[in-house]
Amino acid sequence: MLQIDKKYEKAIRYYLDSILDPQILTVSQKTYDTNIAKSLNGYIRDFSNNPGYKFTTPLSCLWNFTSACNFRCVHCLYNDTEYSAANDLSHDDAIRLADELINDFNITYVVLTGGEIFMRKDIMDIIRKFKENNVGVRLQTNAALINNAQIEELAELFNPYTDSIHISYDGATAETFKKIRQTKHFNTIIENTKKLVSKNVRILAVCTINSINYNEICDIYKLCADIGVYEFIAAKTVLYNESHKNLMVSNQDLFMLYSKLLPLKTDSTRLTAAFFTPFEILNIPEAKQIIEENKYQQLIDNKYKEIASRNCHYHDKIAIQSDGTVYLCLEALSHDIAPLGNYKQNSLSKIWENRHNNILFQERNIEDMNCYNCRYNKYCNSGCMVKSIAWANNINTPQGPCSLI
Repeated sequence: MLQIDKKYEKAIRYYLDSILDPQILTVSQKTYDTNIAKSLNGYIRDFSNNPGYKFTTPLSCLWNFTSACNFRCVHCLYNDTEYSAANDLSHDDAIRLADELINDFNITYVVLTGGEIFMRKDIMDIIRKFKENNVGVRLQTNAALINNAQIEELAELFNPYTDSIHISYDGATAETFKKIRQTKHFNTIIENTKKLVSKNVRILAVCTINSINYNEICDIYKLCADIGVYEFIAAKTVLYNESHKNLMVSNQDLFMLYSKLLPLKTDSTRLTAAFFTPFEILNIPEAKQIIEENKYQQLIDNKYKEIASRNCHYHDKIAIQSDGTVYLCLEALSHDIAPLGNYKQNSLSKIWENRHNNILFQERNIEDMNCYNCRYNKYCNSGCMVKSIAWANNINTPQGPCSLI
């Protein structure tokens, strides 16, 4: 039996209660209209009689629109690269790709990210094309380069219910912001956010928790709530390369932070702070010991009635790198695993036809998995298929070493 520090134990229980116990839902969770939150993809799956339903065409797309960036964020996936736009799709190719996504795939929404998307002069052309064809648009930007004319046009084009802008907020002070993002644009970003909010553009503030800003996360949320952003999303740093190791925050500190952050939530600014996946929870010794108690076993049984599909996606999305390489999901793009093809060499429709030979398109069957007899099957779902390939080159394993096997 592990001896757990009392404050740490209390923080773990607070986290587990808030995600498992329906009696301890936050006010925001109780009042939030889940029908609005649910994607069209989710509704289609619900109407299917097959729990493992797969789409024949993707309904959403994440597009890394450029590899160029005006910031040099220490936690970035690409912080060990040159941030070069040399291999980005040309303007003509980008327009043609947008047309295929609209006309051949009939996507319902697109995420435009980078790099920094406003480094490209044709970003508004692409946004305009999607909005003229009723495609929901989500922009991911640092908001330092958006000018007043673009703000005015975005306000005209964007529907506050279907479109949004995700802006990175990684410091509550200019000093911390500069340490992380290697730039002095702190006040510019705040002013541009205020302008967008005043125009009724839905803003989501995204914060990456690391060892530099850990003590400011609650203050960053308060800052964003004062500005009037729609939602604040806090996520931990992902270890993509060696330079990220000194940025990592311990599990104990993350649990403690969650217990301080969640009570700050307001009805006007939603708070999303899911720091751990079920797979990660079960492989944190202190959390695993607590979750084995009867109370949490019953909560899991009540919430997860049956074993879900082991496939972590339903082929309802694609991800496109700035150089035109196409993947089945963002995680595959981030790890550069199992690409479907490249748009510079083939049309998107031809590339999509290659999915049947892709390892991520194969069925992941619970009966074939080495965690088949685990009592936490319904809760864990074995984690990410891409991470399973990266770790063991096998989709029929959990996403990494598991203490329960």
